[in-house]
Amino acid sequence: MVVGAFFVVGGFLACPYCGGGAWSETFELARSRATIHTQVMKSVSKPVAPTAGRASIKLLLVEDDPGAEHLVRKALTGPGSRAFEITHVAKLDDARKKLDAHYYHVMLLGLSSPNRRGLDTLKRARAAAPILPIVVMVGADDEALVLKAIQAGAQDYLIKGSADPRSLKRVVRHAIERQRILIDLGFSRAREHYLATHDLLTGLANRHLFEDHVNLALAHARRSGRMLAVLFFDIDHFKAINDRLGHAAGDELLRQFAKRLTACLRQDDAVARLSGDEFTVLQSDVSCPQDVGTVAQKALNAVAQPYLLMNAELSITASVGIAVYPADGEDADTLIKSADMAMYNAKGEGRNRYYSSACATDAAKPEERGAIQPLRAPSQTGVSHGLGKA
Repeated sequence: MVVGAFFVVGGFLACPYCGGGAWSETFELARSRATIHTQVMKSVSKPVAPTAGRASIKLLLVEDDPGAEHLVRKALTGPGSRAFEITHVAKLDDARKKLDAHYYHVMLLGLSSPNRRGLDTLKRARAAAPILPIVVMVGADDEALVLKAIQAGAQDYLIKGSADPRSLKRVVRHAIERQRILIDLGFSRAREHYLATHDLLTGLANRHLFEDHVNLALAHARRSGRMLAVLFFDIDHFKAINDRLGHAAGDELLRQFAKRLTACLRQDDAVARLSGDEFTVLQSDVSCPQDVGTVAQKALNAVAQPYLLMNAELSITASVGIAVYPADGEDADTLIKSADMAMYNAKGEGRNRYYSSACATDAAKPEERGAIQPLRAPSQTGVSHGLGKA
């Protein structure tokens, strides 16, 4: 389900639009299907770089040269050194296993080959640990190689055998701190972008992002010659529900409505809350308009199931308007307006139905319904009585 363009990596929120060269690529490598809305709205616990008086630095050393490994241990664990917890492995495959099971503050990666093979090793390490700061150890002071390593995602570099303990510790600590700053910046940018493109109540896309989805789908439809459809949902008599139960109950109804609507659609369908009780759905690669009507009826059935609000059951209905490209419009604004007009036609025909000019609908007319009935508390038998259907 398309809800935005963000993903969570190791407890951090990342954004592919944030720039940063190699970092955009490494964030992409860490794409996760975690729920973005939850991560944004809740306090995100982000690991921070250890400072004086705090826990020791957990360092993963990936080095197949025993001599280099000995020098690193001697430099970081010698007399007077603040504690470093060093885990050593000789191969990157073993490092992946360690990363799956443990958290580390930094990786010290030995590059045995100064050519393309060495850079491939770094790229594979970056793919295995997209967020972890990596300091590479090279065998020669090759500026061209160092530049390529930084471009491939390394935070810093060391010349094997030439770094004194103070320099080694400084490079490691600075790499951790720079990575923390980068992560915080990426998180802030991603959060700002999310807030600008999503509805905070439901976590769905807002109008701006939905229009972007429609424009992208239109470009694809023009190339492929396929149809697409915009469905416009409006909850019947929602104002009366708000007036009777209060805005808190109305907000909860909107959240539950959004979840039900999302659950009964395809994974590739884009869903948005435009405003108030208005929701839209984008369906791409439509074979025929009648298929969209089937989807609309399925959604109407799903959202009409009783809701538990304020310790009582509430039954609602919705009206849906459908606009199909290219018959009802050839741009995003026209399609959304056409779907909105079709939704009002559905309300005019009695509500609790869908309407589309592209496919005649003859859904069974619901029984005539008046105003919302008074809310009654649950009976002592445990059966909940709710508002009459709107």
